[in-house]
Amino acid sequence: IDASKKIQNQDKHLAELLMNHDVAIIFVANKWDLIEGKHTNIQKEVAEEIYSSFPFLTWAPIIFVSAKTGQHTKKIFKKINEINKIKNIQIPQDVLDEFIIKATKKHKPTAGKGIMRPTILDFEQIKTNPPVFMMRIKPKDNISSNYLKYLENLLRKELKIKGTKLWITVKK
Repeated sequence: IDASKKIQNQDKHLAELLMNHDVAIIFVANKWDLIEGKHTNIQKEVAEEIYSSFPFLTWAPIIFVSAKTGQHTKKIFKKINEINKIKNIQIPQDVLDEFIIKATKKHKPTAGKGIMRPTILDFEQIKTNPPVFMMRIKPKDNISSNYLKYLENLLRKELKIKGTKLWITVKK
């Protein structure tokens, strides 16, 4: 994206297309050399603007570059390699078991429908590239989409999963 301008509709359209596919995403904020009056918080402010324009992509890292001057352009390929490793991560089952215990103690599962709190029977990784996790719940249980989003955000934070989509599927 052009860091010297406001987010364009074309940028948003491209982001939506990317979200519909299982691809890694990195924001490359180009033309960083054109930003005037740079102060200590300017990167943070631009990042906040990007993430507020793309709230569904807050897991995508941002690299501030200048193609004209070459500033930070080498970081792009370093980040691509880093995210490729993350996309293909295989998390050990004991780590996932510990994660789901900790997550449910911190915030108990909430029902999608009804009043009965769902019971999580199992949580495992079933695929890589991108990482896909499967949660098994009791046959009559329902789990809220908000709780799945909570687990996704916590997975990203605890296991440092960034730059790639991840999925949590539910099986009864």
